[in-house]
Amino acid sequence: MKKLIITAIAISIASVGSGGLLDALAYGMGATLAEGAAKAAASDSSDNGSSTQKPSVSQPGDYRVRRALHNAEVDFTVDNDEDFRVVWKIDNERTHLTIINSNTETFTTSDSVRAVWAVAYRGAPLPQATLLDLLKYNGTRKMGSWCISDNSGTHTLYFQIVLPDNANGKMLAKASKWVAETADEMEKKLTGKDEF
Repeated sequence: MKKLIITAIAISIASVGSGGLLDALAYGMGATLAEGAAKAAASDSSDNGSSTQKPSVSQPGDYRVRRALHNAEVDFTVDNDEDFRVVWKIDNERTHLTIINSNTETFTTSDSVRAVWAVAYRGAPLPQATLLDLLKYNGTRKMGSWCISDNSGTHTLYFQIVLPDNANGKMLAKASKWVAETADEMEKKLTGKDEF
């Protein structure tokens, strides 16, 4: 049975120890999504279908996402994990990749959600001051949060929101673009690069 850990980090900043900030951020979305972030961000896109094909239940990935993105005229590809990859143009020089998960997580007998996320940084552990800023940011938002996954000392920082599994194309497009813009702004701030 899949478990959903809703992001609701209510931590007294004064009570968080030197190693606690990373733990609190990583706990925010649970291990399954954190592990998926590292895996999907590192995986190559494959030609498992695109927005130019008419949606069909026989194509890889969640048919509801495929149909919604197709109807919203959003270009996408599907990766080896059957997640949807959307590259958004941020400005004249920058782009950013957003992942829309095909897999969903159930939190009641009839309600499920899916993650929409984008990587902003991958590398050495971030400084404590940066982690504290991210944790504070999470506490000020009604929707969306910064999460970190740790893969043998390489940290992946990603911004993520969770939407109903049946979100329409307009909602998926707006959410995906907002996630891309938020992650890209942080990538620019942390590294100055346009890697993701």
